[in-house]
Amino acid sequence: MKGIALEGGASRGAYHMGVLRALYEKGYKIDGITGTSIGAFNAAMVAQGDFEVCYNMWKDIQPDTLFDVDRNHMEKIEKGKIDKETREYLSSEAKKIIVNRGIDTAGLRKILDKYVDEDKLRASDIDFGLVTVKFDGVKPVPVEIFKEEIPYGELKDYIMASANLPVFKKEEGREERYIDGGFYDNCPIQLLERKGYDDIIAIRLFPDRKIRKPLNPNTKLVEIKPAQQLGRALVFSNNTIRKNMLRGYFDAIKYFEGLKGKKYYIEPISDDEFFERIINYPEKNIIQFGEKLNISEMDPKRMLFEKIIPKVASLVKSDESESYQDIFIGLMEILAEERKLKKFKIYTLDEFVNEIKEIEPPEEDEKNKDFLSVAMKLMKPIESKISSRKTILKEFEKEILSEISYDE
Repeated sequence: MKGIALEGGASRGAYHMGVLRALYEKGYKIDGITGTSIGAFNAAMVAQGDFEVCYNMWKDIQPDTLFDVDRNHMEKIEKGKIDKETREYLSSEAKKIIVNRGIDTAGLRKILDKYVDEDKLRASDIDFGLVTVKFDGVKPVPVEIFKEEIPYGELKDYIMASANLPVFKKEEGREERYIDGGFYDNCPIQLLERKGYDDIIAIRLFPDRKIRKPLNPNTKLVEIKPAQQLGRALVFSNNTIRKNMLRGYFDAIKYFEGLKGKKYYIEPISDDEFFERIINYPEKNIIQFGEKLNISEMDPKRMLFEKIIPKVASLVKSDESESYQDIFIGLMEILAEERKLKKFKIYTLDEFVNEIKEIEPPEEDEKNKDFLSVAMKLMKPIESKISSRKTILKEFEKEILSEISYDE
């Protein structure tokens, strides 16, 4: 059976929507879905058959939709432009939180009551489960539960409990204290496994955090996750929300279509073709490059693969699993990001190179138009022990951009 596990992460949950959009477009059939925190809410909406409703809710969300906050001040915080007035506002809000013993969750509950339909969710053929943690005053007790195990009338309470961060104010009328399920299992893969699922996609919200490993070594697990942080947890900026939805969509497409790139989306040429291009680089140029890097005389091809390419790979922080083409694309992504090249677009390798060139036309024409010419110029500052990435990029932009071309 095919299942989806949604990682918790508050406002970052917008990323789930983009990935799920791509999955639906690819015809992916969901048999069951679990989630923690915001993942529990999104999972409930998917399980009850209201993905489109949930998608549009996220698309239109504003900072004051869930919390009683000033939209203008929250936008300043999101942009990092905090002035005296905003600092005073934050101080005032902090005092309110202390007096009220937590952040008011009335807005969250209102959204939950508006969108989650318990009868519809229970009637759905799609399995739905969540994780929360019950705190009895002595020790925390993890609660991993599916919809059929939840007493009727309490399903929304459990979803709310799954997203109950310690900074939130305790809901009135509830004797038990529940806290965010992320304190136990923020991406409930194992919950699906216990239900018999062996083909799981985990939609992650944190690029670097570890999650619990599958219980069964035969479980097929795919993780779709962002290459960079998705923003602040409790700042629901509409601009950031929409970007994260797009990022999720394109990250899923990257997985399904085998695109290259860490921050961009690039259709690669075959690794054999790329290898053929660099292996045929003139030996005299390899030797010249080696001299610039103070590499002792050695066979040019050995120098290329044993000395030069490893230096470039180190510059772009490439790991051992990546190909020569990955290394080149990593180098180009550094420049593309500096140039603010549009990220949410699928490029061919040639398009990627040429669009970077178009942003700032080359000042001079060069003879060589290949990977090693790029690397040679990019690495030039190392000769004088200049390690600044900014300096290296400046040198690259000034001298190399016109040399890069893979048009046949």
